[in-house]
Amino acid sequence: MTKAGAQHGYARDPTALIDKAFRAILAERVADIPLMNPALEVEAVGFERTSAGWLGVLVTPWFMNVLMLPVTLSSNLAPMAIIMSD
Repeated sequence: MTKAGAQHGYARDPTALIDKAFRAILAERVADIPLMNPALEVEAVGFERTSAGWLGVLVTPWFMNVLMLPVTLSSNLAPMAIIMSD
């Protein structure tokens, strides 16, 4: 696992990386926690590049968050998530 957001930013749409990372977290770390909603799946939704960075929603069986990910390190945004790169 690398800290893609912390090292490089996200020049391209991060949707696939977010999906991959949080599907792995679901399978490896949180599958048995009692607050899981089995009707939900991991899905990064609606990520669009804005002047501030990539803005979108991450839905999982255990939470829903709005994420703003930096396009580059110089975008003055601290990464709000650590995403695995392939």
